[in-house]
Amino acid sequence: MYGYAFTSSAAKDLYAFRRNPKMLILLTTKIIPAVLPDPRRAGDPKHGDLSGVYAVAFSEGGIAYRLVYTVDDTRHLVEFIAFGPHDAAYANAKRRV
Repeated sequence: MYGYAFTSSAAKDLYAFRRNPKMLILLTTKIIPAVLPDPRRAGDPKHGDLSGVYAVAFSEGGIAYRLVYTVDDTRHLVEFIAFGPHDAAYANAKRRV
């Protein structure tokens, strides 16, 4: 099992959803725990500008979301770099990689 951390920017993404407890519960009880046992298999590897980055797709309330992360096998750590609606999550991830 991998450990995990949020970049400060990803933590701010998450904080933006503080008024949506349903989303926070979904992330903390289902999405993140599903990534940690095998993060490379759990997410889709990205290409181009986001080479080396993975993303998990899920939806809530009819909106497509992405949780974007990198994997450090040496430290056995998943670092979440962006979270949000599909387009915003990828745009933020590109700026943060």
